[in-house]
This record gives sequence, structure tokens and C-alpha cells, in this order.
Amino acid sequence: MKCTHLFLIIAIISLPVSLKAQWKRETGFSFGITSPSYNKSSFSYGSPGIMLKVGTYQSWFQPDKRLTVRPEIGLSADIFSFDYEDGGKATYSVHKGNIVAFNGGMAIMAQLKIFPGTMIAIGPSGKFLLTEIANASYEFDGGILWPDIHSQSKTNGFSRKYLNNPSLGIKVLLLQKNLNGKIKMGVIVDRQWKKEEEAYFHFSQTIEISVYLSLL
Repeated sequence: MKCTHLFLIIAIISLPVSLKAQWKRETGFSFGITSPSYNKSSFSYGSPGIMLKVGTYQSWFQPDKRLTVRPEIGLSADIFSFDYEDGGKATYSVHKGNIVAFNGGMAIMAQLKIFPGTMIAIGPSGKFLLTEIANASYEFDGGILWPDIHSQSKTNGFSRKYLNNPSLGIKVLLLQKNLNGKIKMGVIVDRQWKKEEEAYFHFSQTIEISVYLSLL
């Protein structure tokens, strides 16, 4: 948590510098997937799957420089639909439902022009949960091991775990202008690490791959 607070302070200090006249602001949008690294010991048959991700970002950079700092802030949503069954005759469990997690994010990257119209940016990034909407159910049957045990639970509505379990990672952004110079397209790869927690599913790492689009 202390590292996340320090990273947030650095980001806030960096952004006012970015508002000078020689800096350019860019608004971008992304669409992709978030792939968690699940705790394999928690799942006997495969894993619950991946999440769809959509996001919007504000970033600042100096367009006339070959190498520039690129601070960025953003909002994203991870959309997770699952119908996962685990177990067999011994014990049996079912997870079903939908979760939409709303996240805040930030990054401070170094951006380098590698070819005319082509740029690569890389640097530390962070992500934290704002809130989430869940409509999910869980059912457990003790099977032949515990035949008298059968339980069900449901979760509906907003989570109150605001700013819960932040993650830190590294972000890479590859950008290319199109022919008329009005659109930038690219690819984002963001690897995040966090403390594993008791949640719907156990995971402590994610890799996020998205298509990036900005209008100039």
C-alpha cells in the first residue's frame, strides 16, 4: 500500500508539469482482455476464464521530442461472465454469474520515437478497484464425502471494497499514426501483480492485452 501511495504522489506531481504549452494531451480508448493467473490448487478442472476490458485514458507528452515522459491516468472496466463447475462425486461446486469491476489506473512511461510516426512507451503502472457490480451465485454439495452438506449463496449489487487491493506492474504501449495523421492505433500490454486475496476467484497476477485508439 505504501508503494502505491508513493506512486500516486509522483503521478499527481507529474501531471501539472504536463499542462505546459509545449506538451500535448491525448485521449485514448482501449478494448481487450484481462487474463488472470489463477491459483491452480483452487481449481481441479481448468479455470474460470478471462475478462473483457474496456478503458479510456488521458496522457501527456512532448510531440517534438524523440524521447519524452508520458504520464497517464485512466478508467477501465473488467467484464467477467462465468459458469464454472468444479469437482465430481466426492465434492461438487458451481460458480455462475457476472461481475463488472470499475478500476482507476495510472502510469508514468518513457516514450521513444523509433520510426517516423511510430512510438513505443514503457514504464511503471498501477491499478486499483473503485467498485464492482456483481450478480453471482455459488453452490456447494458435499457429495459422497459429506452427504449432509449442501450450501448456496448469492451476491447482488455494488461492492463496498473501494480502493481494495491495489496492484503494481509495468505497461508497454506501441503506437502508429495512420496515413492522414488524425488517428493513432496501437497495442497495450500491461502486467500487474498484487497480493492474492479471498475473492470470487484467487489470482495474484494479470496480463492485460488491448487494442488502443486515439483521435488527434
